[in-house]
Amino acid sequence: MLEISVVTSQRLSLGRGSGKAFHTATHRHLPGAVLRGALAKAWITHRGTPDADFRRVFDGELRFGPLFADGSAVQPLSVRVCKYGPGHCAPWHHDAAFPAGGAVPPAGWDDASGHWTRSRGDVVGPGGAAVPATAVSSTAIDPERHTASDGQLFSRDSLAPGLTFTGAVAGGAAALELLAGVLPELERLELGGRTSVLGSGRVTPTGLVAPALPDPDADLVVLRLASPAFLVDAAGRPSLDLASELSGRSVRGEVRVWTRCLTDGTGGFHSASRLPKPVEVGLAAGTTVAVRPHEGDADALAGLVAGGLGLRRPEGFGWVEVATGPWQPAMVAPAPAAARPAGQEPSEFGALRDQVGDARLAGEARQWFIARLRDVGTPLGPPPAEALEQPGALELSWRQREVVGAILTDQDAAVRRQLADALQEDSR
Repeated sequence: MLEISVVTSQRLSLGRGSGKAFHTATHRHLPGAVLRGALAKAWITHRGTPDADFRRVFDGELRFGPLFADGSAVQPLSVRVCKYGPGHCAPWHHDAAFPAGGAVPPAGWDDASGHWTRSRGDVVGPGGAAVPATAVSSTAIDPERHTASDGQLFSRDSLAPGLTFTGAVAGGAAALELLAGVLPELERLELGGRTSVLGSGRVTPTGLVAPALPDPDADLVVLRLASPAFLVDAAGRPSLDLASELSGRSVRGEVRVWTRCLTDGTGGFHSASRLPKPVEVGLAAGTTVAVRPHEGDADALAGLVAGGLGLRRPEGFGWVEVATGPWQPAMVAPAPAAARPAGQEPSEFGALRDQVGDARLAGEARQWFIARLRDVGTPLGPPPAEALEQPGALELSWRQREVVGAILTDQDAAVRRQLADALQEDSR
């Protein structure tokens, strides 16, 4: 697997399903299909007509997995949660896939009239809260008057700029090395919808790693879907019978499955070919299977992790991961004091935050600055002087440009990342 990260410099609108009431919802993560289409489009833009290398990467054995923002993850379907949130119940969640581990569920956990509800496989952030999104509104333009058309107001959810998404691409080592060698040539990606004004980001490969496979000696193996999966029966019809799929793969152990059917979010639009993708019936992300393996099941279960499950796997569907323990909400911990460079005391770090506050950086300018704090000086990031010539800096005042330029030039990368994290937290 090739681990990669994507840092966004603009808002992302990753539409899922058809819009309702003139509003388009967004994925709260970066699906593999979106990454694959954006990379393919950038490849064609920078390297010209698709060639044999292009087909090897995008039409071959590689699988583009989902990418999640720091501190976010899919909430498994095996989890039951308190419908009123962490502040109302203690414990407020319990993972039934690990009956002998984790917190003991409170009385009435399985009572349908109680406070407990089943997870829907949503992508959640720190503490189990929903990943925040902001509605962006726009109007249609009258072709004759060149002004806003009456009664044609549209909106779409979008994720904040400055987010770092991490994930992986899986496949053969030779194809992964080919992709890793090309990624530095792709200056930026255009992700999701409305790419003329939204979706700009930079992609960085972070290294080749081996996938985490199930322990062959474990008496319980729990696998989870990080993305939807499409199964078919012997006649090619859509199927939701995951237990039968495992049986067909020679898994003979006792199986318990937590699933949910969905169609929303299974379609999409391919940026490189400019063609829509089909909407299909599939298993939701977060689908969980717990197996008490018999002898010989380990290889079949490892094959699911290494090769994925179901159809359309190159697009990121059917991405299977091993669960090593009960699900816990992802948390974003602040950088420890020991990680600060020598001589950079908390008071000095606070002074940098005060400078940004005094410069009154707000809105899109603030998010642009946070993104530059993270990528200036990196192999794919701009030098400080070039950063101030980007569109995001054009509206800065003389005083704001002076503050931004000094911080980007004088502070080292570790301090800039800490400042970016602090400013992002202040913006929530």
